[in-house]
Amino acid sequence: QTKSLLTEAELVNTALPGGMGGVPVVNQTISLVEYFDKVYVGTLTNELKPYEEIYYENDNLKISYSSIRKGHGLKDFCKVETQELKKIINDISPDFIIANFTVEYALAAINSKIPHVIIVHDHPWHILKTQKFHPYWILRFCLSLYIYLKGQSFLAVNNYVGNFTKYFTQKKVNVLGNPLRKEFFQP
Repeated sequence: QTKSLLTEAELVNTALPGGMGGVPVVNQTISLVEYFDKVYVGTLTNELKPYEEIYYENDNLKISYSSIRKGHGLKDFCKVETQELKKIINDISPDFIIANFTVEYALAAINSKIPHVIIVHDHPWHILKTQKFHPYWILRFCLSLYIYLKGQSFLAVNNYVGNFTKYFTQKKVNVLGNPLRKEFFQP
C-alpha cells in the first residue's frame, strides 16, 4: 500500500504553491516516502515573493518552498536560487541529497558539500542545438558542463540521456528510468 504524501483533507485545506518538478519528481518522492521515515523536499516557486519561504509538514514529509526569479537568474549563474536552496539544505541538514537536474538544484547540491546524486532529465547539448540562438541556452549549457565536472554521481532517466552524460563526465552514470506509477492510470 502506497503511503499518501498528503491526505485528502490536507490537500483540500492546504494552499500549497506549485514547485518546480513534475510527475518524475512526485513519483520519486512517493517512492522515498514509502521507504524512509522522513523525507524532505526543497523546491523553488515563482508564486512567492523574493526571499519568502513557506513550509508544509506532516508525519513523514516536509516540503520547503522558496522563491525563484523570473528567468531563473542565469545572468548571475543562479546565485540567488542556489543560496535559497542551500539555506533549505542547511535547515534540514540531510545525510544525502538527491538533486533533480535543473541548474539551480544541481548547483545547490554541489555547493552543499553533502554527498549527492544528480538525476539528469535532459540533454543540454541537444537543447542548445535545437533552440533559437539566445545567450540563456549557451549559459545553461556552460553551467551544465560545470555540473558534470563537479557533481559526485549521476543517474539518467533513459539510455539516451545516460550516454550523453557519460560523454561529459568521468563519474559513473547509471540509468534510473523515468517510470510512471500504475495508480496514475486508474480511474
